[in-house]
Amino acid sequence: EVDGASFFYCEKGRFSLFSVYLVHLSVLFILAGAIIGSIFGFNGYVNIPEGMAADTIVIPDKDGHKYKKLGFIVRCEKFSIDYYKKRNPEGVGEGSPDNSSVVKEYRSKLSFFANGQAAKSMDLRVNHPIRFMGVTFYQSTYGYVPGDKVRIRAINNEKDGEENVIEVEKGNRVTLPGNQGELTLSDINENLMNMMGPAALINIRSPEGQETPIWLFHDMDYIRSRFSEMFDLSPKFNPSAYSPFTFVLDEIDTVPYTGLQVASDPGVYLVFIGFIMIIAGLLMTFFSSHRRFWVRVAGEKGGVKISLAGTANKNPVGMERELDRLLLRLKVAMEGKHNG
Repeated sequence: EVDGASFFYCEKGRFSLFSVYLVHLSVLFILAGAIIGSIFGFNGYVNIPEGMAADTIVIPDKDGHKYKKLGFIVRCEKFSIDYYKKRNPEGVGEGSPDNSSVVKEYRSKLSFFANGQAAKSMDLRVNHPIRFMGVTFYQSTYGYVPGDKVRIRAINNEKDGEENVIEVEKGNRVTLPGNQGELTLSDINENLMNMMGPAALINIRSPEGQETPIWLFHDMDYIRSRFSEMFDLSPKFNPSAYSPFTFVLDEIDTVPYTGLQVASDPGVYLVFIGFIMIIAGLLMTFFSSHRRFWVRVAGEKGGVKISLAGTANKNPVGMERELDRLLLRLKVAMEGKHNG
């Protein structure tokens, strides 16, 4: 109340004044999260065969790669692949899954062990990562590694090529047909010398106690054609080095493995907060403004005079329209009261 006049004041959008500071602060949060993640976080991978466990991952590095302990153990209990059903030629109904069909989904059943005790068991699928002790696991790839068992054909050259199938596990010893020695599976290599493919090392012990090591390959003819000089120089690559047999590697049992991408980013929460702040700040910046209104009511010549004023930090045209609407509503209200 001043000199017989009444003044009214109100404001809207006061917090929009802080939108610019909120946007700038969000950038600092994002930068801080990125720095923390780059210093304390990691991104690596690990391949775990079915039934096996791992506590160390491989992290690619500019000098090659390095290893990092997880601080817990992750075990692949089971790895499974689902294929799309293969339709019959007429297109009616569905047949059984075919390994040549398109992969529909592959998943890993993982168990986690911390401090020597089982802590958690979860299914990991593509695009459905799981998290344990601040570390996120992604289903990345899969493949097969040699198992511990092979099937070998022993061809007896003295008996018109008589064949005997021998199945042996790594480290085990079996007796050759006719008690003509003992065969031991010493090693299995997924890709010998990174260029010769799957191979198995057998060791033949004769009845006299003499030992003959031999490397066997899946496609012996192809390998011999590529590396003929090496085969001629070393009897270890001669499948007929132990008379009277010629040994042929038929099959190496394989075990599926799950390829996991493993990542940890302790700064990701700060980045999320920063993005929320920047979105809120931009919404406040573009869709709100600080508006102030003044209303003066004073008696004048037996009547009442109402004066309006307003200001806004942006969008003055919109502010002017709002004042016009407010003035119109006041006139309508006053005229209605006067007529009543």
